[in-house]
Amino acid sequence: MLRNLRNLIYTGVHPRYHRWVQNKLSNKQTVAQSKQFPTAFFSAYEVIPRDMEHFKQLLQGQNEDKNPKGADGKEQVRRKKKKPIVPAHMPTNAIFDEYRRALDQAVKHATTCNVNPIRGSTVVFCNVSSETREASPGAKGMGTSVRSIQEVGYLLGLMCKYVCEDCDFRVWSSPSGSVTTSHLPVQLIEGSILDNMGVVADVAAQLGDKSGEFPFDYLEEMIRDSRRIDNFLVLSHHTINPSGSGGSNTRLANLLNKYRQEVNPDLLFVSVDLSGSGKAAIGQDEKHPNDIQITGFSDQILRFIAERGDTNQLQYVEHIDEAKRLNKSNTQGAWEASPWWRWLDTFDQGPVHYPNITTGAPWREARVFISSTFVDMHGERDILTRIVLPEIKERAKQRKVRVYEVDLRWGVTEEESQSGKSIQLCLDEVDRCRPFFIGMLGERYGWAPEEYEVPDHPRFAWLKNYPKARSITELEMHYAALSDPENSPGAFFYLRDHTSFINDVPEFHRKFFDPSGEEDRQKMRDLKQRIRDSGLPILDYYPAKYGGTENGDGVVAVNDLTLFSEQVFHDLWGAIDDHFPAELPTLDPFELERSYHQAFVQQQTERFVGRTEVLSQMKKFVEGYQMQLMVITGSAGDGKSSLLANFASDYATKNPGTFVLPHFVGASPNSTDIRSAIHRLCVELKQTFQLSESIPEDFKDLCTTFASMLESASFKGKFVLIIDAINQFDEKIERSHYLEWLPSKLPCKVIVSTLNDSKILENLKHPRFRPILTEVPLPPLEIKERTELVRSTLWKYHKKLDEKPMNTQMRVLLRKADAGNPLYLTVACEELRVFGVYERVSDRIKRMSDKLPRLFEEVLKRLENDHGQQLVQDACSLVITSRGGLVESELVSLLGLDSCDVKWSGFLRSLSPFLKPSGDMGEISFFHDAFKFAVQKRYITNSRSKVKYDSMLADYFYQVLDPYKTGEWPGCSNVRAVSELPHHLVEAERWTDLRNVLCDLSFIEVKALHGMTNSLISDYNEATKSGLKYSCLAEIKDFREFVKSCSHVIAKNPALTFQQAANQPSFTFPSKKALQLWNERAANQSWIEWTNKPEESDACKMTYSGFTEGVTATAFSSCDHLIACATRDCTIRIFDGESGSEVASLVGHSSWIPSLKFSPDGTLLASAGWDSVVILWDVRDAKEISRFTSHQRRVNDVAFSSDSTMLASASWDTDVKVWLTNGETREKYTIHCGERPLNSVAWGPEDKKLIVGTWDGTIKVIDMDYEQEGQLLATLTGHTKSVQSVAYSPSGKHLVSGSLDQELLLWDAQAGKLISSLSKHSRPVTSVAYTSDGSHLLSASADATVKVWDANLGTEKDQWKVESGWMNCCSFHPLEPTILATGSSECYTVVWDVTNHIEEHTFRFHTQPITCIEFSPDGKYLATGSEDGTLVIANYETRELHLRLDGHSANVTGMCWSPDSSMLVTSSDDFMIHLWDVDTGKKINTFKGHDSAVRGVFFDSKGRMVVSASRDNTLRIWDIRNGNQVHVMRGHTDWITSCAYNPDGNRIASCAWDNTVRLWNPRKDKPIKTMEGHESSVALVRFSKDGKNIISCGFDNVLKIWDAETGTEITTLAGHKERVNGFSQNSAGLIASVSDDATIRIWDPLAATEIRTLVGHSSAIRSAAFHPVTKTIVTASDDKTMKYWDVDLQEEDNESWGGSWGGNAKVEEPEHKPLVGHSARVNHLALSQSGKWLLSVGEDKKCYLWDNQTSHVTRTFRLPESPSFKCCAFSHEEQTFVTASDDGSVWLWDSRSAKNVKLVATHDGPATSCAFSKNGNTVVSGGWDNEVNISDLRKGSERAVLGHTDWINTTTHAPTGDLCASAGWDQTIRVWSTSSLMNRHVLKGHIDTVTSIAVSPDSRYLASGSYDSTVKLWNLTGGLIEATLPGHMGHVNKVAFSPSTPTILFSAGDDGVVKLWDIAKKSLKNEFMCKGPATACDVSVINNELFMVFGDTIGNIYTAKLHGQRR
Repeated sequence: MLRNLRNLIYTGVHPRYHRWVQNKLSNKQTVAQSKQFPTAFFSAYEVIPRDMEHFKQLLQGQNEDKNPKGADGKEQVRRKKKKPIVPAHMPTNAIFDEYRRALDQAVKHATTCNVNPIRGSTVVFCNVSSETREASPGAKGMGTSVRSIQEVGYLLGLMCKYVCEDCDFRVWSSPSGSVTTSHLPVQLIEGSILDNMGVVADVAAQLGDKSGEFPFDYLEEMIRDSRRIDNFLVLSHHTINPSGSGGSNTRLANLLNKYRQEVNPDLLFVSVDLSGSGKAAIGQDEKHPNDIQITGFSDQILRFIAERGDTNQLQYVEHIDEAKRLNKSNTQGAWEASPWWRWLDTFDQGPVHYPNITTGAPWREARVFISSTFVDMHGERDILTRIVLPEIKERAKQRKVRVYEVDLRWGVTEEESQSGKSIQLCLDEVDRCRPFFIGMLGERYGWAPEEYEVPDHPRFAWLKNYPKARSITELEMHYAALSDPENSPGAFFYLRDHTSFINDVPEFHRKFFDPSGEEDRQKMRDLKQRIRDSGLPILDYYPAKYGGTENGDGVVAVNDLTLFSEQVFHDLWGAIDDHFPAELPTLDPFELERSYHQAFVQQQTERFVGRTEVLSQMKKFVEGYQMQLMVITGSAGDGKSSLLANFASDYATKNPGTFVLPHFVGASPNSTDIRSAIHRLCVELKQTFQLSESIPEDFKDLCTTFASMLESASFKGKFVLIIDAINQFDEKIERSHYLEWLPSKLPCKVIVSTLNDSKILENLKHPRFRPILTEVPLPPLEIKERTELVRSTLWKYHKKLDEKPMNTQMRVLLRKADAGNPLYLTVACEELRVFGVYERVSDRIKRMSDKLPRLFEEVLKRLENDHGQQLVQDACSLVITSRGGLVESELVSLLGLDSCDVKWSGFLRSLSPFLKPSGDMGEISFFHDAFKFAVQKRYITNSRSKVKYDSMLADYFYQVLDPYKTGEWPGCSNVRAVSELPHHLVEAERWTDLRNVLCDLSFIEVKALHGMTNSLISDYNEATKSGLKYSCLAEIKDFREFVKSCSHVIAKNPALTFQQAANQPSFTFPSKKALQLWNERAANQSWIEWTNKPEESDACKMTYSGFTEGVTATAFSSCDHLIACATRDCTIRIFDGESGSEVASLVGHSSWIPSLKFSPDGTLLASAGWDSVVILWDVRDAKEISRFTSHQRRVNDVAFSSDSTMLASASWDTDVKVWLTNGETREKYTIHCGERPLNSVAWGPEDKKLIVGTWDGTIKVIDMDYEQEGQLLATLTGHTKSVQSVAYSPSGKHLVSGSLDQELLLWDAQAGKLISSLSKHSRPVTSVAYTSDGSHLLSASADATVKVWDANLGTEKDQWKVESGWMNCCSFHPLEPTILATGSSECYTVVWDVTNHIEEHTFRFHTQPITCIEFSPDGKYLATGSEDGTLVIANYETRELHLRLDGHSANVTGMCWSPDSSMLVTSSDDFMIHLWDVDTGKKINTFKGHDSAVRGVFFDSKGRMVVSASRDNTLRIWDIRNGNQVHVMRGHTDWITSCAYNPDGNRIASCAWDNTVRLWNPRKDKPIKTMEGHESSVALVRFSKDGKNIISCGFDNVLKIWDAETGTEITTLAGHKERVNGFSQNSAGLIASVSDDATIRIWDPLAATEIRTLVGHSSAIRSAAFHPVTKTIVTASDDKTMKYWDVDLQEEDNESWGGSWGGNAKVEEPEHKPLVGHSARVNHLALSQSGKWLLSVGEDKKCYLWDNQTSHVTRTFRLPESPSFKCCAFSHEEQTFVTASDDGSVWLWDSRSAKNVKLVATHDGPATSCAFSKNGNTVVSGGWDNEVNISDLRKGSERAVLGHTDWINTTTHAPTGDLCASAGWDQTIRVWSTSSLMNRHVLKGHIDTVTSIAVSPDSRYLASGSYDSTVKLWNLTGGLIEATLPGHMGHVNKVAFSPSTPTILFSAGDDGVVKLWDIAKKSLKNEFMCKGPATACDVSVINNELFMVFGDTIGNIYTAKLHGQRR
């Protein structure tokens, strides 16, 4: 279109086509879509004729026959003659003008749409010297307006000015005759870029033509003033390369390095050589990546600066996976089949066999046959099955051996017995159990068959010759061992001592133990003798005792079998040990972990039956091509684990080409830890597929690697990931149940299982997984499957249930309610297995509980019978009462047992089937929730039971930690005890012990040493949770606040716990406790006392540190105490605000996140990113819900509507978008907001309006009401720079805005007017917010402070009380604003000087109370009216009575002077209005017409009209010239009390008893505005002096300020305790008010009240927010911290402190008060030698002299031009001192007179340091001129010493000798002789700038601090390094020696730490934490104590003293 523009004009197209083209050029969207750079439109200007005359000339030239001649003068070959152009439609001048206007719009649109915005502050220098006037190759195609290098520079600079958020555009050359500087700023005018090119040219013309030096002074000034610049752009005809050779380049590189060190490390420096070709070539400096050189001109230059300037490119690369949506969910539908799996299916690469890791080395089996008679040996068999064998089984597990006992007390069915199969079955089992056999005999011989019915098989041939009628027991023993004793190594025999046993058995029961006859007795004797003769191991005559009958079932119990059980255990384990020797244990933890899972698979597959349908589904899923996630769900015990184990094992075996990777949660001690689980899976993948990725330790990195490895492995082969029981992952570890570890885009098949009612299943059904999820509910077992499970489980022990139709054992069991649950059947079979009474098995099955929990109760009952009720109850109760189980050693100790005790070991092994696998420590915790429930139901029946066990646990842990409760904590190494003790003390309600623990500083230190600071905060929160009330609650709350506020300190250095407590406000418990310990000599440590600590609670309640990047945004949730923050690594973290622990981490953005907002209901979180994306997150699940991507540029802010259904986003694409967030998440509409990027957005009340802050400094107000939705209502102007943040007050009356211009502006939201400027910030305001009730607002700033303001304007400046009576009225003198007259109820008038509350004069002219008072406009007279009906006019100048006027017959109620002071009008309760001549006292006129008392009158501005207000509810206007009533106005519904004209006379205000103020047009009958807000009658109304506001007061005790145009309420002035009777405003705008409370108050009505300044951050604050409910605050800063503040806590806590310490505790006046004075960085501190005086100098350009005894400033020193002071030093006699300043001067001052005595030295550039010699005769100073000046004060001489090659930062004198030293940016320290000026030493060792040096008192050592974060100690004699002291985490800013102890050295650093070093030991002695980076320190000795002062960047000065360690 641009190319054809000329043709369109010349060919004369129809005007409608011209309009079409012009519309396209003017259309923003069209220009934006063209992506044309602004320069593309410049050439189009050239083809547009100036006017019709010019067009005709151009047309004529176009039609001329051109026949040029050649070089030889001959005509060239003639071309075909052109056809003359004849326009079809002749254009007009209007068309030409429209084209130019359209091109202006096109250039404007192209600049704003097609040039990337450049954030932050940018400086552009354009070289305009004569060398730049040459033609520029880059100007081709730009038209005649842009030809030269200079003009291209103008153009590029102007475009920067347009697209930068803040830009200082300067032209630079050489000075001229009229301008002494080499550079000037350019201020733009309204118009296009071409219009402003002329402006630039005019400014450039003021400079010289010569090529001047690069403007180094500008950079130096930026460094000096610490002014932040983000981008520095230089446009010239050559490249300016900081790394190039030459003096200028070196100097530039040096300055850039300094600037980055001192101000902004991220400064981008770009030099553009515009003399190059039109294509830009970009190069990067090798020395610094942010030094860029560009040759040529292109539209890419600004795009590069925009992206590179804020590291967006780097962020994009680092988060490319997020930008490209890798490993993220596709919410549109299910994933298609993996192309890689299909490819692998078709690619013939030969068979690939993967290792089958589901099975390891096979488990071995040991079967033990137990042979004895049944009835008499029941006790022994029970001991074996319940006590001995469980222990052996547990030991055997470690060797992968499974032990099964064969106890045939039951299991041989009736059918088998009747069919004669008993002998065969028994002997078959003997064979299966070889070699392990246990034979037990008493005296009972047992049943003996008459015939041996066995198969005719060689195995049984011996029976043919064996004596007949022998018992089956004898046959078993013979067959197992006695027939071949030498080959029976595992056979053991045990013979009971029958004689001693039978004596105690009652006669009735002896039949069960005695032989049935003599024949049996003899057979038993023979059998025992054979055993004794066999030589086999035998325990003969073991003791036993009769134990009665069991459970009423008639079974006789046998007790005291200890010897028996011990011997069996010893024998059998020895045999198993020999048969299955221990293998060498694996040393690889990974292999060990794998073996746990393999064992679990084998164990689960053994008991698996059925499930064929589900298995088929799983197989189809794995082999199908639909990429899905399968979840197997079911109830507890449904067999999910068995199913997955069986499938994994079977599929891996049958499909070796597919790798099956299983993980069974709960199979190993570490398997429930999601971190360990993911790490294990990564190791398996890496080993199997030979992946190269390293496996990180950090969990977030681990999850990323896991997703990457899944992807990589899927490229190499098929595999299936199986994770069983994901609901059993420990939820407390990395929020495992929120599935942040599981990628939603799965490159492989994944099968998981979980409970069907678990929270984790809900998370799996989240939209993130829904498209790829398949849920398979696990049905109950079918009857056949149940039968098979029972059979297989019992047959391992050779037991069966009868299944005959007439014997219903199996049927009865399978019809139980929970029989479809495999776990139920497994437990039931186990119970039947250990049940030893064959005759009662059927009955046992019938009585067995139907439900699993009840069945577990039966298990508990059985355990009680076996091991004792108390043991089982206590052990199980303690386990479930503990948090997460107990270590075996802990439980044994709690039970009073020994771990080697057989009683304990037997019980533990009986319990082991129900326990989770234990780790190295032997942790004991229950596997099944149903078992826990059973324990709780059976034993923890009420709260007393739980308290009992909590108390036992508390006692145990307390005993471990501090057995004698001395507070010394000798057992502090026990981590579990440290962790668990507070919890159990709370649960046990042991409040005194709890206080002794949580209020013990040593315990706090111990817990911090173990890294449990957040856990400790949780302990405090648990101890102070809502509802708890106990005597020491306040003390524990106090310690809670202490730990929370200092957590970031004590977590890093626990040794500082005592010191931090001692330095809390003195009235707090931690401080009192610490000082009590110190005074009682219970504390013995070195500590630093903060002597001038503030005696108020620190507003900062918690600091969240540990971030690796700056924090860019933060937000509060309305519920759950959640705080969200975003960091520069593009991660969102969610914290628990109570404990400080991180609860979630969200990753989704690929660039910085400048805004976070929680929805009002707390369920959603929205994030805005510079990746142009808005993400909506589900807070509960910590998952992404929706991603909004339609913004074209960076999104800078988001805001939720009040009902959480809509979200607004503001972007740099100049659009606000509104999104729907409930249900369907989509874009609702787009609102275009001008031409400049948007920074911030906020909703108004009821979501009817939106406000937007923009880069052009305006605020856009958008109507969001239904009918006017999206329309721009207003544009508010007031800021001069970009608006960073906006907020609506909850009432909707006000809005507040903060800007780069450092202003905080308060606006009338309804009127759209600026009300007030509040800001006192020294840097840009970055964030603003209102409290939920609108009572307060905050402003956060790049100056690292947060200010909290009273949202109600109006500051009470002063008040005083009148001793007698009260005031009814008042009036300010019109010419003397400090003079106020008041009328009293005591009948007198007082004239006050309000500055000091002095009564200047008192008039007593009335006999009754004065009702009204008024100064005349000329100030000559003072008139008063009274209830006595009289009017008095006094001469104010002479203080004499001028007139007394009697004319009213009732109270005088109001008066008003005419503007010329010649007349006075009065009103009265007599219904009359009188007009008086003031000179004569005569009545001029009387106005009658009111029907009731007249309460007020007022003159108009011309003095012609009077308005009156009456109790007849009317306002009347009177013409004083004729006395006529002009107008009557009605509208009030009750008595009107006051009225007033505005200064212009076109409006009237009135007020009444109807509680309203009304605004009237004097020509209208009805009010035009009604102002409602007063809660009672309104007494008086007046316009402000400027007429912009209306002021009213009333019976509701307040004054209100209203907008006079819109009638909106601006503010309320509250303070009076009784009704306000009157007020007056002086010429300065202050208001005085009087009240029935007898006070006079002075108000600044529109001034803001700053409640508090929150100081603690050390760098710019990027975001701040109020809690939606409370007034707590959260802030985010570039200093890599987030802080949590509570500005209202002090009042509440003071009450609790006072209550705890006995009544109203009075805080004593502190000995040392905070030194409040500096508002910016403290540059230097100097103590006088005596320590009495302190000098401080700061960036706020002030020098203070402090009295250390009173903490008051005694003198303030300033220099004429107010430069910043950099350094100061006292002389020895303390009467004089010197300062070094930015202006290069070093002055000597007299501290007594505050005068500068003499100029000591002058530096060419800022002077940075100064120091006195010991005798005070010499001053050494250094500065930016690289010189050390040594000044002799006696001679007045100054000598310069050269040697340094760069700026000098620090100088010092040695205390002895004539040495001085200096150091600076050249990284060297030079030692000089002050007499000879010789350089004694050059000390080199630092690798960065040296910032500070100090010499020890004995002049032996010199210490130096540097930007390299180290302190170095030098031997001053030899010049060698003695030591390097590392430890600071940033720049070291200051070092200082103790003046009395040469071995003590202090260092202060950017990490906010002042370190105290013992240089003799070369070790750290102590630390002190400042609130900001520590910049200054000095030390003195006062009263033999080391007195210290420290300063920081925030302006704080800390005084402290050192307490040494006691000997």
